[in-house]
Amino acid sequence: MRNIFGAFFGFIFGLVFAAIGFCVVYFFGLPIVTQAKASLEWPQVSGVITSSKVQSRRDDDGTSYSSEVTYDYTVDGEKMSGETVYFGDYVSSSSRSTASKTVRKYPVGKEIQVYYSPESPDECVIEPGTTWSSYFVLILGSIFGVVGLLVALGTGFTLFGGGLAIAGGAAGMLAAKRRNTPQNFEMNNSPGSEMSPQVGSASRYNHQSVDGDHDDGFDIS
Repeated sequence: MRNIFGAFFGFIFGLVFAAIGFCVVYFFGLPIVTQAKASLEWPQVSGVITSSKVQSRRDDDGTSYSSEVTYDYTVDGEKMSGETVYFGDYVSSSSRSTASKTVRKYPVGKEIQVYYSPESPDECVIEPGTTWSSYFVLILGSIFGVVGLLVALGTGFTLFGGGLAIAGGAAGMLAAKRRNTPQNFEMNNSPGSEMSPQVGSASRYNHQSVDGDHDDGFDIS
């Protein structure tokens, strides 16, 4: 029974894990890749780098590095600011070299071409198209979803097998109980047979009366 409860919680955990993974894929991973591909067709305007530096973050796993580049551009007379160098540049690395390379490539004051979405001009990028990091969230969410689904399916089969075992055991116990239950009496009602009286019970026998003409015709003993 304890294994059944463990399998049940594993099944629920797997479903939740899979749901989170596929939500990440649908709401974050796919939009990033779709936007990166669409950026190849976006219009472009001139812009200039206003800030460029390496950011470091320290946690229990160590120190990670990422580039932080901002730039200004103008669309239809409205001045705007962007931070995306390429789709996926938010991915941090334990190596400082990748972030430093981006910062060196885009120093403060450098003139650039900015690609922006015609539907939403504040969505912009310096390097349009996809890179390996553009697929990072999509791949990560897919891994979460698939692992969760496999866990749910595995524990689901365990629950199904456990349910069959419990049902089979209950059916066997019921059948055994019926076999071991004593029968109180048996009556033979087949044609030509007489019912046998049980020990200790009162019985009546009907006999042809041998009394006189005024008797009821039967004697009861």
